[in-house]
Amino acid sequence: LPKKLIADFRAKVDKLYVVEESDPFLEEAIRLMGIQIDGGKELNTLLGELNARSVAESLAKAGVPGVNPDLLAELGPVPRDLPSRPPTFCPGCSHRGLFVVLKKLRLFVSGDIGCYTMGSLPPYNAVHCSTCMGASISMAHGMAKVLDPPAEGAKPDLRQTPIGIIGDSTFFHSGITSLMDVVYNGGKTLNIIVDNSTTAMTGGQENPGTGKTLLGEPSATVDIPALCAALGIKRVTTIDPYDLEETERVLREELASGELSVVIAKAPCVLQYKIRKPVFVIDAEACIGCKRCLQAGCGALNLYDDANGDRKVEINPVDCAGCGVCSQLCKEGAITRSVPAEGKVS
Repeated sequence: LPKKLIADFRAKVDKLYVVEESDPFLEEAIRLMGIQIDGGKELNTLLGELNARSVAESLAKAGVPGVNPDLLAELGPVPRDLPSRPPTFCPGCSHRGLFVVLKKLRLFVSGDIGCYTMGSLPPYNAVHCSTCMGASISMAHGMAKVLDPPAEGAKPDLRQTPIGIIGDSTFFHSGITSLMDVVYNGGKTLNIIVDNSTTAMTGGQENPGTGKTLLGEPSATVDIPALCAALGIKRVTTIDPYDLEETERVLREELASGELSVVIAKAPCVLQYKIRKPVFVIDAEACIGCKRCLQAGCGALNLYDDANGDRKVEINPVDCAGCGVCSQLCKEGAITRSVPAEGKVS
């Protein structure tokens, strides 16, 4: 925390109150700096979510001048017809293409803790359980052990096939031991490691696979494929998750192998590494309004009504990162990459 900035701010006020949800993290850190705090977690609850009324009531109880919770009533009720904004992947996120394929395959996916946990949400609905860091691999293994195997010569039901999915940083944190136990206990599950070369959900921190320490200093880089091979896994494959056809082909091959396998979906985080490619555009004449592209769940895709009143899709060039997942979903060939003559992104 910026000690000087906080100390300078404290010197300008008569009293300092810290308002934060959950545990008193900031409050304790500021007190340890020797900076006086006049009110903190004792004013509000450790549980639940803070809102304007609960904060106003707690500050009024502390005697903060000018705070009157009753004034909130004059604002009126919050409109209930506002459009929802559920959490979702960033435009261009490499996880998006993978979950489009996982939804198509209708597998039972044991998830883990990270951005990819949002694969449980619409339009993917492709993560079916998520317990704690590192549990995805071991839970998929446990499920596979108790489920009845397909009859000899019968085609396996993919809906009864559990797989594990885990991110690179979570894998380094507590997934390695789970995978080692699967090897040790003769497991035959498919495990996907989504490697975006960062710890994206919690702020883009470095991890043992990025080649840098948390201080940004050069460090040894742990090679995930080599690590998996060292554990005794013979089937280790790296794929480009933006390539839907390749992703589906490899996953089907590994599922059909009947062996323990690891598929590494490797592509850098577009937010952390600020990746932008020439954007895609939709030919309004070629678009038939089938909305297959919306299966990508991308925030750059917007619905609109054309001159004939037909509901179609357009791409916001400000949000588009040029990943191309939507174009692969379009069967009409209406979505193409736009590269203007001067070579700039439109």
